[in-house]
Amino acid sequence: GPAADDITHIKFENDLYAFYAHAPGESLIDSSGYSSFRDQRWVNDTIPGFYNISDVGTLNGEILLSSNGFGVVNRTASTVLSLELPDDADVPALLTRDDGTWVLVYDDEDALLFLQEDGTILRFASTVVGGSQYTFLQQSTAGTLWLGRAKAASGLQTYNPIENLDRRITTTDELPSNVIRDLVIDLEDEAWIATTGGLAVFPDASFVFDEFGAILPIFDNDILLEGEEITAITVDGGNRKWVGTNDGLWVFNSAIDNLDHRFTAENSPLLDNKILELAYDPEKGEMFILTAQGLCSYQTGSSAGEPTHRNVSIFPNPVYPEHVGLVTFKGLARDAIIKVTDINGRLVAEQEALGGTATWDLRDVTGSQVVGGVYLLFSSTADGEDTFVGKVAVIR
Repeated sequence: GPAADDITHIKFENDLYAFYAHAPGESLIDSSGYSSFRDQRWVNDTIPGFYNISDVGTLNGEILLSSNGFGVVNRTASTVLSLELPDDADVPALLTRDDGTWVLVYDDEDALLFLQEDGTILRFASTVVGGSQYTFLQQSTAGTLWLGRAKAASGLQTYNPIENLDRRITTTDELPSNVIRDLVIDLEDEAWIATTGGLAVFPDASFVFDEFGAILPIFDNDILLEGEEITAITVDGGNRKWVGTNDGLWVFNSAIDNLDHRFTAENSPLLDNKILELAYDPEKGEMFILTAQGLCSYQTGSSAGEPTHRNVSIFPNPVYPEHVGLVTFKGLARDAIIKVTDINGRLVAEQEALGGTATWDLRDVTGSQVVGGVYLLFSSTADGEDTFVGKVAVIR
């Protein structure tokens, strides 16, 4: 298992990572190192003289680790990065992008650094960014940064380093609360904000500098989870919203018009109803759920999708009589339209992929188990420009 029970942060960065660091600004030292989970095994690691390990990122394929109090190390090269920061600099978060890695610095005149792939460092002062006591950050598709301080009543700060624009967002901008617990930029570039008073969304996370306010999402003609403390939020490959609370986990479809799942410790193997953090594996579709009683995971039936079909796989195939469960189609185009027919072309099942993955429960449109035979899978993008045809054999 992981190195210690008191996990304070989880993140998926090619593998699942677990950290035990104390919050920035605290004088406590944690020497547990960090843990990574790959191939169904935990690997626990420590770095001499480098404690309070807080987050992970990558740069040029090499693993970076940050620390609250000890800067940043390149774990692959076993070197400390020379960032010209104070020796005891708190670095609570890293954010990997295609062209480099963001380094978030707590309570320092350099609030943000951007490590470019060629080795140069761009620096952004706290007076430019709008402050320095941030503990997490996300970035929109067009480069706008969203920064917040977990559990502090300070709202959110947005900053666009290209246009040099910034904006503070608080309850005056329709947030349910100034205490932000989590934030995710979804696949449609919407900013979903988890607060102690409920959920809020900005429909365009990239262009937030016009003075429009947040929107409170509606579900079943009521404000979604109004007044509820939202402890964690993320999205899966189908852009479904996974919402953690102190009363379990909610999963809404991308349009927020259907509750796909409602997990509690009473109706599922969820370890505890208090959800602390969520982390998603976009390739395997596994959602890792950190609760007050430990870490568990759930196979979501989704994955990150590509614009076109790539290396489509169908498994199990053939489906033997003893198989209990689903048939999974992976490698589909993002949000493809799926149709399953019998060999004569009669429609058996139809659905939309969740990102690049779809599943079939071996039932037809009437809910009856299908008989043995060969079935055809037809998959296409919404515009019909990219298609795939496959076969699955069902043995009864």
